[in-house]
Amino acid sequence: MNKINHYLNAILLLGLVLIGWIYFKTDPLRVDEHTNLSQIVTYASGRLIHDPFLTSVSGYHYLMSWIVRLFDSDSTALLRGFSAVLGLGCIAFFYQSNRVLQQTTSIERVVQFAVFPTIFPFFFLIYNDVASLFFILAGLSLCLRQRYLLGCFILILSMGIRQNNVIWLVAIPALCWLQQTQFSVNRANFLAFARNCWPIGLGLVGFTIFLVLNKGVAVGDRSMHPPFALNSGNVFFFLFCYCLIFLPLVLSRTRDNIRFALAQQHTGLMLAVLFALYLFAFNNTHPYNNVNEDLFIRNWILMKIFASFELKILFFIPVVLAILDLAHSLQQRPILLPILFASLLFLMPSWLIEPRYYMISFALIMLFRPDGRLAVEKLTSMYCALLSVLVLYATHQNMLFL
Repeated sequence: MNKINHYLNAILLLGLVLIGWIYFKTDPLRVDEHTNLSQIVTYASGRLIHDPFLTSVSGYHYLMSWIVRLFDSDSTALLRGFSAVLGLGCIAFFYQSNRVLQQTTSIERVVQFAVFPTIFPFFFLIYNDVASLFFILAGLSLCLRQRYLLGCFILILSMGIRQNNVIWLVAIPALCWLQQTQFSVNRANFLAFARNCWPIGLGLVGFTIFLVLNKGVAVGDRSMHPPFALNSGNVFFFLFCYCLIFLPLVLSRTRDNIRFALAQQHTGLMLAVLFALYLFAFNNTHPYNNVNEDLFIRNWILMKIFASFELKILFFIPVVLAILDLAHSLQQRPILLPILFASLLFLMPSWLIEPRYYMISFALIMLFRPDGRLAVEKLTSMYCALLSVLVLYATHQNMLFL
């Protein structure tokens, strides 16, 4: 019966992705799809010219240009279809990783990931984020199965999709090694890690050369993506998204989370420091976050909360609920520590507040977080699916965009 349920869920997920592609395949291009398609067509024509508005390296666009050449077509339906195939690959690698970790609520985690409202809609858009996630999850799956050499090379390839994946090149193998050695950090384990994961060094050298030659991380549109800056905007917005999307799980654990917090020393002082950081460091100054509030959900939220001091105070409530939940989860699953630390390193250099930057962090948290009650896990799966359907419908109707 368990196998039948797994096959049924796989068929339903495949059907959902197919329906999503059919629904979106001929829709007009949206937001960055214009730039991405233009770059793909440029490469397909044999011209290796980088679009000045494209911030990332163009491995994704080069890959997609071969799809254009292979099928002799640059139709949005074809390219969005390939994005959907990459999305299915993400689900498959997530499922494999989950099997290795032997989570008790494994199928619910897979369903939640597959219909995650800030990931699933991008399965049907010409963006590089799903391709980036595909390579990261492929590398994770290999490293969890102790195939570190191949896993590290796959993670190096992910840097050709998004250059800041250099953070995950180090974090993913380290995460898997700590998981397998049960956090036993000693000289022998460190040397064994270095022997197994030596390609990390090649990736870091390559990234350093790129950083020096490029004079920063962003390739294009540099004025909107300044190098070597630290920003808190994505950290606080990530916490808000965490609370909103995992709302059934967060609410079911809130009482226990509060008890856990009250049992810790200096909780009040830490919350006071956090609140001060929130008030003074969390801001909305990026030009792209202050336009088209009638289109972008994130911009509408940000512009509303920064237009009213009362709303900014209220926004802190889901942020605190998320922090309490993550803190309690960290106590139950210490393996979340390298994930959260790497997420900070990944998000803080970005001035633009953008929820699609959180895909990898959410995927890893979903894999390694503690189990909730089965009924709550099922409710969370349904809730995520409902949010995704709403986002898909609203995007298709040109009502909003993530």
